[in-house]
Amino acid sequence: MKKLTLLLMMLGLAWNAWSQQQAEQAMNKLAFLVGNWQGTALASTGPGQQVDLQQHETVEYRVDGKMLLIEGKAFEGEKMTFNALAAVTYNEQTQEYEMTSWLSTGQKTQAYLREKGEKQFEWGFDIPQGGMMKYEFSLNDKGQWVETGQYSPDGQQWYPSLSMLLDKK
Repeated sequence: MKKLTLLLMMLGLAWNAWSQQQAEQAMNKLAFLVGNWQGTALASTGPGQQVDLQQHETVEYRVDGKMLLIEGKAFEGEKMTFNALAAVTYNEQTQEYEMTSWLSTGQKTQAYLREKGEKQFEWGFDIPQGGMMKYEFSLNDKGQWVETGQYSPDGQQWYPSLSMLLDKK
């Protein structure tokens, strides 16, 4: 009985160490985002309506690298028109990223985040009133953060909603 208990304890410790290593590796895949970014964004505000924005993103690790905080701010001239904060973590049990974001309006969103390739990710969420949003981001050959967003009312047809190009400062 003692040998079985010892064996189970050893397996549990090994599983825990392996899970933590997986989470660390997953979070390190987002390291390319860390820093201060600035650039332009073109956002759709309705059918045929677009607005040019100055976009700022601040990205940093917290909690000893277990959480990535992303704060985005968009400006039209001197006026801030958008402010959001997102927290990204990696769930060791499900082996999936988890993302929660908050808007300055008080709205909160639970989003998915998936790796699509090296330094390429997609994130998105369902809109409570109906429809869904998805965004793809990556680094281009110049080291710029490129992100595009799309809206779908039904998951079949997608419409552009955001185009962003940022340089690391």
